[in-house]
Amino acid sequence: MKKIGIFCSASENIDKMYFDSARQIGEWMGKAGKTLIYGGANLGLMECVARAVKENGGTVIGVVPAKLEEKGSVSTLLDEVIHTRNPSARKDVITEKSDSYTIKMSVTEEQRRYIEKGDKVTVQMDDSGVNTEVSAVYSNVENGQGYIVEAVVPGDTFDVGDSVLAEISHQSEKYGSVVSVSAIHADVSGSYVLVERPKDTLLGTEYVAEKVYVTVGDTNNYDAGLKKSPFTGDDKIIVSSDKKVEAGDTVREK
Repeated sequence: MKKIGIFCSASENIDKMYFDSARQIGEWMGKAGKTLIYGGANLGLMECVARAVKENGGTVIGVVPAKLEEKGSVSTLLDEVIHTRNPSARKDVITEKSDSYTIKMSVTEEQRRYIEKGDKVTVQMDDSGVNTEVSAVYSNVENGQGYIVEAVVPGDTFDVGDSVLAEISHQSEKYGSVVSVSAIHADVSGSYVLVERPKDTLLGTEYVAEKVYVTVGDTNNYDAGLKKSPFTGDDKIIVSSDKKVEAGDTVREK
């Protein structure tokens, strides 16, 4: 996977988030020794990604239609120029010459918390599949909601416009314990869980709820990672109950 084709805008009137994304992709390509094949303009996202590729050691090939040359808007960063009659022919050339394409995936704010640049991505379509990595993550400014995740895939496996299934794998921090989010409570002192611990009484051994303060790490809709697990091997965490349980209450398992 040496040559990567990128289709992007030559306009300067685009949200800064897109320029940040173009710069991220270009930096990754340059450092990885990749070759950029793109529209060849000296404006907008085109110039931004090309400059990032060049500054980080990559090669830049511009596919330039005649009108772009007539306007004097061809980038000076090009290592090679391929001339075409019009923008439509330019798109065909970029597609043909590229070994790779960039795919975009929409994710929610909750999902974004577990996605970082460099995370592993498995992309599948029918019986074909490839492994790649996240090359950029940025806010989805078009609709103001969620985020866009980008990854580069081989051009000999997929075509422009294909719909694919992508699975992103994120290596989270290692935790001493993982508990259900329903077990996490909070007060003015911080986050805590209630654990069932034995207490000797006149009536014998009873079990009471005891607060154990914890440091919460990554969470999702179901689980929470706890740093430096404070539990003993005999502790039983109270996840749910028929009625509200406070610290010091006597509890009984069903």
